[in-house]
Amino acid sequence: MPTETPTETAAEPCAGPGPVAHRLAEVAARTPTAPAVHTRGAVWTHAQLDRAAALLAGRLRAVGVRGGDAVAVLLPKGGELVAAYLAVWRTGGHALLLDPTWPGARLDAALRAAGRPAAVLTADDVPFDVPRVRVAAGSLDRAGPGAAPVAGPGPVPHDDALAYVVFTSGSTGAPKPVGVTHGSVAHSTWTHRAAHRITPRDRSAWLAPAGASSQVGEVWPYLATGASVVVPPEGTTASAQATRRWLLDEAVTTAYVSMPLAERLLALPWPAAGVALRLVTVGSDAVRRWADPALPFEVAVSLGSAEANGISSGLVPWADRVTSRTASPRLRAERPPVGRPWPGVAGRVTTPELAEAPPGAVGELTVSGPEIALGYLSEPGRTAVAFVPDPRAERPGGRTYRTGDLCSLAPDGLLRHHGRVDRQTKIRGHRVDPAGVEAVLLTCPGVVDAVVVPEPGPGGHARLAAHLVCAAGLRRGDVRSALSAALPSHAVPTVWYRMSELPRTATGKVDRAALAGAAGAEPLPGGDAPATPPEAHRPDPVLTAVLGAWRETLGRPDCPADGDFFDLGGDSLTAADLAEAIGGDLGLRVRLRDIYTRPTPRLLSSHLAARIGGAATGEGP
Repeated sequence: MPTETPTETAAEPCAGPGPVAHRLAEVAARTPTAPAVHTRGAVWTHAQLDRAAALLAGRLRAVGVRGGDAVAVLLPKGGELVAAYLAVWRTGGHALLLDPTWPGARLDAALRAAGRPAAVLTADDVPFDVPRVRVAAGSLDRAGPGAAPVAGPGPVPHDDALAYVVFTSGSTGAPKPVGVTHGSVAHSTWTHRAAHRITPRDRSAWLAPAGASSQVGEVWPYLATGASVVVPPEGTTASAQATRRWLLDEAVTTAYVSMPLAERLLALPWPAAGVALRLVTVGSDAVRRWADPALPFEVAVSLGSAEANGISSGLVPWADRVTSRTASPRLRAERPPVGRPWPGVAGRVTTPELAEAPPGAVGELTVSGPEIALGYLSEPGRTAVAFVPDPRAERPGGRTYRTGDLCSLAPDGLLRHHGRVDRQTKIRGHRVDPAGVEAVLLTCPGVVDAVVVPEPGPGGHARLAAHLVCAAGLRRGDVRSALSAALPSHAVPTVWYRMSELPRTATGKVDRAALAGAAGAEPLPGGDAPATPPEAHRPDPVLTAVLGAWRETLGRPDCPADGDFFDLGGDSLTAADLAEAIGGDLGLRVRLRDIYTRPTPRLLSSHLAARIGGAATGEGP
C-alpha cells in the first residue's frame, strides 16, 4: 500500500474542532498525495490511509462489528495502525489500544479488564477467542471476500462516546482500562495543534509505544492538519545518540520526548545550523533542569495522563510561553514548571477536601473540562474515587479528575510538580504502581513477602528496588524472568535485596522509610552459574572490548569481569548506551535482552564470541 517516495504536495489546514476521523477524511479529499506516515523506508499518503481505513472497516463489518463494539488493535506503529483506528471509528466502535511488545500475560489481563472485544485487528496469530482481521503488508489493497469498503469517515460520534480504551498501571498488577471519549480526542487534537503551531510542512516524531495515550499529541494533531508523522526504527529510542541521529536524518520538526530520554538527548552536542527540529516537548515525569537556550530548537515542558490527556503545557499561551529560550533568569533559578492549563481545561490545586489551596501551597492537582476520560471501565468504585463531582461545574453532572499529582500554582498561573499523593512513581517515563509489582512478586514460587520502592539510580533517575523475604535457594534470575513474563520491562525491578523480615511500624505496617539504603538487606544472588575464569595466558579480545565498554558506561574502572550490570548501578537507559558502545566496537548488533539475560561482561562476551564465530563460519547470525 505505501509508496516508496514522498510526494511534496502540501495540504491546507482544516478548520475548526470536530471529530478527528472526519477531519482526516477532509485532508485526504483535499490533498490525497500529501505524505501522512513515514515508516520503514516507505511513505503512506493521506489518500492511502483513507483507502486502507475503508477496506479494514469493511472487513470488520463482515465479521460482525457494529456501532458501540470494542475492537482490540494489536499492531506496531505505522500506517497500518493509524488506518486500523480510523476503521474502528468508521464502524461506530471503539479501539482497545494494545502493544505487540507486551508479554502475553499482560495482553490477557488487559482484555479481561476491558471485556471481550468483538474482533481483533492484528498482523500476527493471537490466541484471542474472537474473530481476527489480519492486517499485514500487502493485505490492504483489496477488501477481501464478502467485505465491501466503508466509504466516508463514519457516523458523527457524540462527544461522550468512547473513542478508545488505553491501559495504565493498577495496584493489583492488572492493567486499568481508561475509557477516552471522542470529545476528549478532538479537544486535545485542536489544542495541541494551536499550541504547537502545526503546519502542513511539519514532520512529527512518533516516539511513544503503540499502546500509549500520548499519540493524541504525537499523531492526530499533525494528520488532521495535513502534516505527517515519522516512525523510528525499532530500538532507536533506547539510545539518546541513536535518537539524535534519527531526528536529524529524518528532518523531524517536532518531537515529544519522555523525561529520562530527554535529559540525555538534550545534553548531547547538536549542529549549530541545518537542523529541521524546531520544538521538543518534554513530559511523562518531573523535569529536573532547564535545557540550554543555545540549542537549535525550543524546549517546552508539559503534563498529561491517560485519564486527562493534556493537562498543562509551557507553550500556553504562545505569546507568554515558558521554554528554554523564553524563561526569565528568575524562572531558570528554579526547577522548570509544567506550564499552564490547556485552553478549556480547569486545573486547580486543592486540599484533601477539594477546597482550593492558597496560591503557592502544595496540594493535589484536580482537572476538569473536555479532556478528562469517562473513567475506568467495569470499575465503578475506582472511578468514583478518582472522578468526582465538580462543585464549580457550569452544567449539572460536571466532574473533576483527581490526578494524584502534588502541585503548586504560582500567581502567574504556572504549575509546578512536587511528586505524587499515592505510591505511584515514574520509571523511564512510565507510570508504575509499586503495589502492582508487589502483587505479581507474591505469586512467584519462593517469595514469602515483598516490597517494591523507588530509589535513585545512576544520574538521579528513579529505578525500582525489590526487597524480598524468600526461600534460601531463590535467585534473582528466577523472579526477574517471572516478572518479565507478566509486566512491561519498565515495571521490572533492577535492584534486588533479600531480607530476613520486612521492617514494620508499631501498627504493623511496612516501614518503607526504613528500607532506604537497604539497611539489613543483602543482595539477592543472581541467576547464572559462576563463570570459569579464562586461562591466564590466553587473551580474549571480545571480553577485553566488552569489559572496556562496561567500565566506560558505568564509570567503574574497577568493574570485574563477573560483575553484575544491575548490581553495579546499571539500568535500562545505561543498558542501551552499553549495547550501542559494544556494538560499535565489535561491529555487530547487541540487543538489550542480551544484557538482561547475560548481565556480566564474561557471560555477554562468551555469547557474542559465539555469534561472531557462527557468523564467520556461516552457521550463526
